[in-house]
Amino acid sequence: MKLLDRYLLSELVGPFMFGVGVVLMLFEGSVIFQVLNTLDQRVSLWGLARVLLFKVPYLMVWSAPVATLFASAFAINRLGRDNEITCIRSAGVSVRRICTPIAMVGLIVSGLAFLANERLVPWAEQQANDTMRKMAIAQAIPQIQPNIFFNSENYWFYIGSVQKLGKRDVQVQNVLIYHLPEDGGLPSLMTAKSGRSRGLVWEFEDAWQGEFDHDGMVKYDKRLKHFQLNLARAVQDFWVNQRTSAEMSTAELKRQIDQIGGPQSGVRSTALNDMSLDYHLRFSIPLSCLIFALMAAPLSLRFARGGSFWGILLSIVLGFVYYNTIFFAKIMGTNGVIPPVLAGWSQDVLFGLFAVFLILREE
Repeated sequence: MKLLDRYLLSELVGPFMFGVGVVLMLFEGSVIFQVLNTLDQRVSLWGLARVLLFKVPYLMVWSAPVATLFASAFAINRLGRDNEITCIRSAGVSVRRICTPIAMVGLIVSGLAFLANERLVPWAEQQANDTMRKMAIAQAIPQIQPNIFFNSENYWFYIGSVQKLGKRDVQVQNVLIYHLPEDGGLPSLMTAKSGRSRGLVWEFEDAWQGEFDHDGMVKYDKRLKHFQLNLARAVQDFWVNQRTSAEMSTAELKRQIDQIGGPQSGVRSTALNDMSLDYHLRFSIPLSCLIFALMAAPLSLRFARGGSFWGILLSIVLGFVYYNTIFFAKIMGTNGVIPPVLAGWSQDVLFGLFAVFLILREE
């Protein structure tokens, strides 16, 4: 590693850690609000502390792209204000060469973010959500979330919306049930427009049932006006076993999408779009670190020569634009306005093209 590379890398470490800390604190504030709002402000300090602690890996992955953008912009701005960039350029070093170590940092952060998303985040999210669920069960009326998987025996349930009926039972809408027989037979799929729990018994209305052959094709299907499932656990016990997409590895999430969203299942919904979108975000958000590293250097160079901090301020603005782009695309993708793959990669496409434009123009 050359002296120039080591020098530029040393300039990035401090601003990167500062950027991660600032964005992390902002996100943790929203987590506190979510916990208090979900549990009607009846939470223990120890439980809240555990949720905040286990949310850190997930939030660090989300904060890494903007932290990379801020660190790169801050480092280049400092070098530009002290005329060090001018000295480096006068020695025949191109803008692309100056951007190389910054791009290396972006690539390393992208790789670490992807590994964290795959290995650490699912476990940490499960711990955080388990803490939330245990606190919810301790209340008089357990909280049941929509758009989350849970299982009982050999049944996997997915519920689109849920409404409480008293202290023990719930009414559900848009239900999908995936059944794996104990004898290793072929799986079956059931959907129902509505249903409700009565103790250990679930009653469903306006349903469809299909069984598949070994090739994944529908073997037969039938319509059911009414059917019941008698399970071994009451509805309040399901809360502990629900899993969000963040609690699944990439392979588990892809397998879940394939099971309920294959061409033979006939199931297309906002929930399935949301899972597909989360799957693509597993890859696109870590890649944003590399894209922001490439974009920040030429962006800051344009303003740093005159000793201005506009490059840093603009990078902060672009960070807010980045998150808003993701949230807007997520709404569009979840509701089927645009394909989930486009919604999941939209921010990388937008900022990637902008980064290429800046580098070519600056050179």
